[in-house]
Amino acid sequence: KIAVLVVTTKGAQRACEFEVVNKLFYPFTLSATFLKKNVNQTPAEAEKIIDDVINLSIKYNKEPVIYYSWGFGDPYGDPWSIELMINSIEKMASKGLRYFPLSDIAGEVSPKLINKVFTELINHFPAFDFGFHLHSLPADRIPKTEAAYNAGVRMFDSVIGGLGGCPMTGKELVANMDTGVLLDFFESKGVVTGVKRECVKVRRGTWL
Repeated sequence: KIAVLVVTTKGAQRACEFEVVNKLFYPFTLSATFLKKNVNQTPAEAEKIIDDVINLSIKYNKEPVIYYSWGFGDPYGDPWSIELMINSIEKMASKGLRYFPLSDIAGEVSPKLINKVFTELINHFPAFDFGFHLHSLPADRIPKTEAAYNAGVRMFDSVIGGLGGCPMTGKELVANMDTGVLLDFFESKGVVTGVKRECVKVRRGTWL
């Protein structure tokens, strides 16, 4: 399925006009500081955009996905706790959402903390699905993926070739999860994904 990241109502509207697009992603966060840095919005403005994304998704038969940047803590000194995460997820659930990916933006969170946060959230919301949107150094990708998997997460984001990341972190080596690496991990667990390897190969110097 094809997902598009949107941060404005206009962007969501444009994405909805493409039939091949299945999902609309909006990068929410409990951190008001990062919300301003990342999408130049206040929490109130972000909530309005989220409502618009949900309404447009319903109108155009798309799936809205609100994922949590800095889902495992906050580096800016803004309030963060698992209790605050639970409260926010409950609010999102009241809007009809049932799937919540969490993101480790800077690649600084330990596998132990990843496992702890997911375990507590999954235990608190057994009827909801949780996903993992990982940015990481190459050496940390498998341990962190394993930590989320062992907590019960079964939905993982990835990017072909691991391209991209978050420019707000200032860490060029911290990249998105490579689809090939993720497929290797699933194969080691005996998980059949149905993804064709030849469809996710990318050559150096190739633009997608």
